[in-house]
Amino acid sequence: MAALRDLAEAVLLDLPPFPRPESEAAIAASDAILLTMEPTRLGLEAAAALAAYAKAHARPAANLLVLVISRAPLATPVGVRR
Repeated sequence: MAALRDLAEAVLLDLPPFPRPESEAAIAASDAILLTMEPTRLGLEAAAALAAYAKAHARPAANLLVLVISRAPLATPVGVRR
């Protein structure tokens, strides 16, 4: 991670959606964590679990961001609460 930071302004790592020691180390060294999810019930549940995992291993000042990706129109999309 340190070598990559010296080479670029930003580094994007595609981590697996399950716990790994490498993921924990990458999350702990990151300034921001971006979760991608699909707007479905299963996607929402997976994102919630991954967010909790990320928050448990992230630095206190790290930002946790979520990006919703819709690959196809849904008949029953998940509503957004504000």
